[in-house]
Amino acid sequence: MIVTFCGHSLCSLNGDEMSLLEKQLIDIIENEPNCNFYLGGYGNFDKICFDLLSKLKSKYTNIKRVFITPYLYNYDKLKSLSKIYDETMYPPIETAPPKFAIDRRNRWMIENSDMLICYITHTFGGAYKTYKYALNKNIKIINIFQN
Repeated sequence: MIVTFCGHSLCSLNGDEMSLLEKQLIDIIENEPNCNFYLGGYGNFDKICFDLLSKLKSKYTNIKRVFITPYLYNYDKLKSLSKIYDETMYPPIETAPPKFAIDRRNRWMIENSDMLICYITHTFGGAYKTYKYALNKNIKIINIFQN
């Protein structure tokens, strides 16, 4: 099972949303033999998900936290992130201009995932664009946002 995360860069989850996120992750982890979680490493939602997965990793051994980088030229950042993630990957987006690298990386993540867990509160921005792409790809989507 491959799960991708996306959410608005500035967000904070309330207690109910944090509980829902944890419940969803535990359900996936307990029902799948191997769980690869793709994270882009930008913004609050990615950090929240990474921290929660790190906590769950102490109990569950079938978790892999995978940082999917949009850039290869920031070697120092990649080196430091490779120490905290279980794996780092660079998708085949070499021809993407830097301005479009994050968008292409996000599309690749969706195309190579079974599920998207997101935190979408409004209908603009990169996270929303990724969410819409996932809708068109017909993968399972769980939006943690509770309005």
